Amino acid sequence: MREYCKQPLPHRYNIIYIVHMTDQQDPDTKSMSVNVRISGALKHHVENTTSAGDYESVSEYVRDLIRKDKARQEEQAFQAVKAKLKAAFAEPRSNYEATTASDIKALAKKRSRK
Repeated sequence: MREYCKQPLPHRYNIIYIVHMTDQQDPDTKSMSVNVRISGALKHHVENTTSAGDYESVSEYVRDLIRKDKARQEEQAFQAVKAKLKAAFAEPRSNYEATTASDIKALAKKRSRK
């Protein structure tokens, strides 16, 4: 078992963040337990959200937040690629260069050596 412990934030935040990772044989089944102590407005928000019936537990709520954050980051990355492709396809034909598969392979090989 590997343990990572981050230093607590200054007392005025009253948040402690501890991460425990357990190593298992299969890398796809590695798990992580996260313990977070919160107080004040954040505590009340989490209590209200979980007691409203949308989530059965705080853990379920946190997992949902992580999934939503992951989806948001993936969407941002997709939109960035989409914008680059849109700009590339908007270029006039005169800016394109004729090339062959051999040229592309040679360029890829050259780049992989760097």
